[in-house]
Amino acid sequence: IYFEPISGLTNVFYDKDNQQIFCVRSNGVGGVIVKGANADRNLSFRMEDKGNVVSIKFSPNMNVLAIRRQDKSIDFLNFKNAQPVFPEYSQTFKAKSTQFQDFYWLDSNEILLVSELGFEHYQVYAEKRALKLIKFFSIQLNWLIWSREAQVFIISTGSYGSILNPFLYSKGAFIKLPKFEVDLPLPPNVSRYRYDSSQSSSTANRYFLNEADVVLGRIYKEFYVMVIRQMTQNSSSSNATSYRGGSGARASLMNGYSEIAMYKLLSEGPAKKTNVLRVHLVGRFTLNIIDELIVVHHRLTYSSMIFDIKLQGEFDGFVTYNYPIIKNASIKPTEISLAYSPSTSDASSAAKAHAEEQAAAAARAAAAAAEARAELAAARDRLAAEVAAQRHDLE
Repeated sequence: IYFEPISGLTNVFYDKDNQQIFCVRSNGVGGVIVKGANADRNLSFRMEDKGNVVSIKFSPNMNVLAIRRQDKSIDFLNFKNAQPVFPEYSQTFKAKSTQFQDFYWLDSNEILLVSELGFEHYQVYAEKRALKLIKFFSIQLNWLIWSREAQVFIISTGSYGSILNPFLYSKGAFIKLPKFEVDLPLPPNVSRYRYDSSQSSSTANRYFLNEADVVLGRIYKEFYVMVIRQMTQNSSSSNATSYRGGSGARASLMNGYSEIAMYKLLSEGPAKKTNVLRVHLVGRFTLNIIDELIVVHHRLTYSSMIFDIKLQGEFDGFVTYNYPIIKNASIKPTEISLAYSPSTSDASSAAKAHAEEQAAAAARAAAAAAEARAELAAARDRLAAEVAAQRHDLE
């Protein structure tokens, strides 16, 4: 999928739920181009310039476009036959919030508006150009992430952001699951961590769990919360500590490693850490779940690794440590050369026999590689749109 790069006139947005890329020129008056994995849902249109576009997403049925331009309201634009039907209409927050965070389409006519004071659940009546508040959930939160595929969202609370409150969305209702805390040990040098000037000097520097490091997914019919953890060794201690710092710590990180902790959501108790994916690379990551496989993308090397938690790993009595079944693979098409150079005329018969054995082994490897490529081909096509957009965001 090809799209325009970010420039002074063009902004690019990605909607991971609908897997769509938006190229917005001059805040919409210069045109909006929408592309995705499903070419039948690609379209282009124009809209009025009412200010800088911060976020833009279609409803699942693509009948309503939601646009965030201001901190305390969301604009809506109806669509018919893939073209906008003006005028727009808007919805402001009911709560006296000061920091709007994001919005999420729960269904084709239900939307969630999120601020630092909680989240508001609305019913969208497109034909009336109006919204109706269903319920306001008051909770002091750091951030909220949502997975339409899993029908689960997670709310981060607490000073470190590591207390996670999961909610299951089902038929217009929210089911609160037991909260749990992510294991994030403090680093040896807290001065490199998140700084909050509103706190006292003794507690201002601290590690903070960011939403970019948390991914929701459904794997083998189970819900998981996956946390990306950068690990570095303390020079004065053998214990590894977790780190997600800035550029100033790149040197120390190059001597560390990374892992992805997986917490399984349970209905009868707090989530349980069941698996740890050993990445053995440092830097920034993003990941996708395709056909029960976890695909981890590494920014620095522009490569990907594939994990399957059903395969046997190393179990320490508490969690299972999994290693990639495919690592350092580029998203670009790859050809494996299996050409064999025959032995020279003066080679012995033993050397020829050895060569024939190697050729047979290469043929078996070729057959296995072909089978693996066939299994991954379908997943690669679906990955292309999301990988391109997420790698763009990481840059």
